[in-house]
Amino acid sequence: MKFEDIIGQVEVKKHLQQTIDENRVPHAQLFLGNQGFGTLPMAITYAKEILCSNSKIDQTSAKAKCDKLIHPDLHFIFPVNTTAEVKRNPTSKPFLKQFREAYLENPYLDLNQWLEFIGVGNKQGIINVHQAQDILKDVYLKPFESDFKVVVIWMAEKLHPSASNKLLKVIEEPPEKTVFLLVAEDQEQIITTILSRTQIVQFKRLHKEEIKAALQKNYSIGEDQVITINNLCNGSYNEALKLLQHNEVVLFNRNNFIDWMRLAFRKDLVGIQEWVEGISVIGREKQKAFLEFGLHIFREAMVLNHKGFDVLQLGGEESKFVKNFAPFVHQGNLKAYMDLFNESIYHIERNANPRILFLDLTITVMKLMKMKNPSLTQA
Repeated sequence: MKFEDIIGQVEVKKHLQQTIDENRVPHAQLFLGNQGFGTLPMAITYAKEILCSNSKIDQTSAKAKCDKLIHPDLHFIFPVNTTAEVKRNPTSKPFLKQFREAYLENPYLDLNQWLEFIGVGNKQGIINVHQAQDILKDVYLKPFESDFKVVVIWMAEKLHPSASNKLLKVIEEPPEKTVFLLVAEDQEQIITTILSRTQIVQFKRLHKEEIKAALQKNYSIGEDQVITINNLCNGSYNEALKLLQHNEVVLFNRNNFIDWMRLAFRKDLVGIQEWVEGISVIGREKQKAFLEFGLHIFREAMVLNHKGFDVLQLGGEESKFVKNFAPFVHQGNLKAYMDLFNESIYHIERNANPRILFLDLTITVMKLMKMKNPSLTQA
């Protein structure tokens, strides 16, 4: 990634590039801004420019290593916690491979996305004193492939007081040609002694036109959808991506569920087999989300049956489908539908064979669709 690849923040880019060109890079800076404003990609890109402009090796090789976050003079601290693999005193180093993967997938990721990525459950992310000790060891080593060393501390507000105190002296008086880049969203959570030792670089929310250009460059997205996302994302590109992804997931689930129910109703065995092959390869989490969407459709169908079409909180194709599908969901089969889908989610979580599961599920759904509504029979 280059400066021009980062969305917006023109004045920040100009300022940072100037510090490199004039050889006056401050030894400690705090990149401050809300998630999705570009603080993390800017810090890493700035670190790349510092390291590569002072490289001892071939520029092409140095840039490639920085782009993959594997340059030996680029160091990271970020929030972690214990996991099934890392049970005590967690530090950033065991999670570096995952951090690279998460960042390269989405440079604008936020803390919650990161913690979900590494699977810490409901635990908070912290930067503990053991991580500070690790960095102290690294920064006092001689640089390997550049004249500089750069330490990126992401989510600096998550520094435990003991870690902050451990880093105070080295941030104030680092080894020669060592640069600390702290990245944070809330300076109120950073102890004042750390703040006083850094130069703050303030990031502003992104303009709607900047987000629009980025979305249309990277995704096939219509003007109306861009306007909706821009009105909700609050100047954050990461929030824009979340909204876009949500729309795509809803569309995928809706279209696939409609196709599935139509195939089941027609007893189209060839079509069902093709559908099962497709749904079997999308991954467990997406399969679970798809079945949860099915549960949502069953509930909405029952609402329509009992309270009428006007109370549905649906729109477009989904609303039309529920109206047509509602006669096949009634008191005689609703519980069976719900139990069947919940049980399927349970088995997916336990690595059931998806082809067998969805084929068996389809056959059972075909039977349930043919069940008579007991209220109509009584009438």
